[in-house]
Amino acid sequence: MKKIYLTTLVLLIVSCATYKPKYAEEFSGQSVDSNKEAIHTFYLIGDAGLSPIGGMNPVLKSFKSTLDAAPSNSTAIFLGDNIYPAGLPDKKDSTKAYIE
Repeated sequence: MKKIYLTTLVLLIVSCATYKPKYAEEFSGQSVDSNKEAIHTFYLIGDAGLSPIGGMNPVLKSFKSTLDAAPSNSTAIFLGDNIYPAGLPDKKDSTKAYIE
C-alpha cells in the first residue's frame, strides 16, 4: 500500500511541474520604447579591492575612466565592504591609522 501512495505522490508532484516560463505575450527581445533616452544612469561597483595609499588599483582606474565619460545625469554607487584589510581602525586605539 505504501508503494501505491508513494507512486501517486511522485506522479502528482511531477505532473504539476512547469518547465517552460509562462508569459502573457511572447518576448520579442526588444524593449517597447527602445528609442527613448535614459533619464538617469547608475554605475554600481562592489568590493573594488585594496588600493595603495594615495593611489588607485586597476579596477578603480577603469571605473574612474568610465565615470569621466559618463553623462552628468549619472550616479556612482559603491556596494559592499570597501574598507581594507581589517576594517576601519578605532579612533581611540590608533589615531594615525584612523586618519590614514
